[in-house]
Amino acid sequence: MLGSYTILEILLAVAVFLIAGNELIGVLRARRDGLSQNLSRVVFHVVTLLLLVPYVAFAYFYLPLEESGPIEVYGTPTFNWTYLIIGMILTVLAAWEALSMYRARRLGLTSNRTRLISYSVMFIILLVMMGLSVRKWDHYLDRMEVTYEESIPVAEPN
Repeated sequence: MLGSYTILEILLAVAVFLIAGNELIGVLRARRDGLSQNLSRVVFHVVTLLLLVPYVAFAYFYLPLEESGPIEVYGTPTFNWTYLIIGMILTVLAAWEALSMYRARRLGLTSNRTRLISYSVMFIILLVMMGLSVRKWDHYLDRMEVTYEESIPVAEPN
């Protein structure tokens, strides 16, 4: 179960990486051709691409947990803040870009509908990734609880 969440999370991260990479190429071409002067989208895509690398690395690191024996062998924390923070930053950035693109379309500053769709799809995929991450950690903590529950002797009443 945990392995399937992790694999799905990695595949979704690859999808976001491809979308962000494609959008970055498009924005760089538009800047080169003088059609856009917007630097924030370039920064957004570069940051997204850079943050996806450690996110996938963390996910890949926890992939063997499904096949492992006792969880205490890994010495992992009960909650991985680094993993969650990266996912939250990515999700907030994607939501901000989707909202910014929506505002620009409403004001007539751009007629590019595909970028709005791309940012919205990225946001939805990142939300799903965050949900999978939380479910994965919940499952992991349940397994950890069972592992430690078996190793702690229960005092019998006299």
